[in-house]
Amino acid sequence: MTRTFQTTAFLVALTALPVFAAESEPRVPVEPVSLSDTTTTGATLTVTEPFRVAVVAPAPRRGTMLPMLYVGLAGLQAYDAASTLQALGRGATEANPLMRGAVKNPAVFIGIKAGMAASTIMMSERLWKTNRRTAAVVLMVASNVLYSAVAYNNANVLRTLR
Repeated sequence: MTRTFQTTAFLVALTALPVFAAESEPRVPVEPVSLSDTTTTGATLTVTEPFRVAVVAPAPRRGTMLPMLYVGLAGLQAYDAASTLQALGRGATEANPLMRGAVKNPAVFIGIKAGMAASTIMMSERLWKTNRRTAAVVLMVASNVLYSAVAYNNANVLRTLR
């Protein structure tokens, strides 16, 4: 289980790394051009850099599914943090060896959970904006399924501790 978690965390971290293009735009030498307006001000304008015109297309509508998955993940992470702290208060122990040290300080534990949710949402947003929309949705669905299983387990542990 630990190797699976470590491998998954490593792969998720790799997908979060920014990718930069190796090529840059070629520089084209441009001769200076002088434009003069003698009718009103007599000003002269010298252009030494090429003009670049950018056409900005409106972003495609994302609908409601991805934002709903974001809210679901945030809710599941919040429930996981709250139920874990509640179970620890009733005498349970943390099953995840990577989180055992963090649960000793609730503020650190909640910060880690918030960071995990935020980083997953940010990765999904990056995928969406780079036209990998299916991957963005798959990432969020997989994250929600994973944390639903964690929430279900926490609910069962809390039920047995009553």
